[in-house]
Amino acid sequence: ASNVDSTHSINSVSCPTTGFCVAVDVSGNALIYNGSSWSASDIDASNVIVVVSCPNTSFCMAVDDFDNGLTYNGSTWSSLGSFDGVTVNSVSCPTTDFCVAVDVSGNALIYNGSTWSASDIDASNVIAVVSCPNTSFCIALDGVGNVLTYTGGTTWTSTSIDSGHALQSVSCPTTSFCVAVDDAGNVMTYNGATWSAASNVDSTHSINSVSCPTTGFCV
Repeated sequence: ASNVDSTHSINSVSCPTTGFCVAVDVSGNALIYNGSSWSASDIDASNVIVVVSCPNTSFCMAVDDFDNGLTYNGSTWSSLGSFDGVTVNSVSCPTTDFCVAVDVSGNALIYNGSTWSASDIDASNVIAVVSCPNTSFCIALDGVGNVLTYTGGTTWTSTSIDSGHALQSVSCPTTSFCVAVDDAGNVMTYNGATWSAASNVDSTHSINSVSCPTTGFCV
């Protein structure tokens, strides 16, 4: 382990390449990795930054606990101001002009490169996480076992795949492969049409996060 932020907890990290990562912490800092070392700067007046997503080395979207969006253009950070009235849990940006954020009140918020638009897609349930491999497909998960699927660039649909469990994390490297994990150690996979039944891979623990850079490798 290499300690890169000795006095703060790190909430999120995004690495679009092997030579570039951005991490964000509870004190408003963004930490940028250049392939060999980390550098830190306070980008948000010491607010808690919840999550960050970087589709490439010249764009990142971070969101803090006051629902302010902060964007990175490859050299500097700027604030977009608040775009949601409640806490955002996750954001996914497959491109520089498309991001989806999800919040604790069932809303999905879509960024078009300049503004955000919101819609309640989950009857006010807490949505934990979202993953978008491109601008026309996203998978979001909530705390009561539902999957929210965004298709065609327009429509969200809800499907229950894990009733009785809180879905914790999802990773979709393509539109035809996703992996979801829950608080009971279960893994479910999506093949582009249907979800598999839950397979228990960690019977005594909650699985908090999953990452799949390809369809053949996940951690």
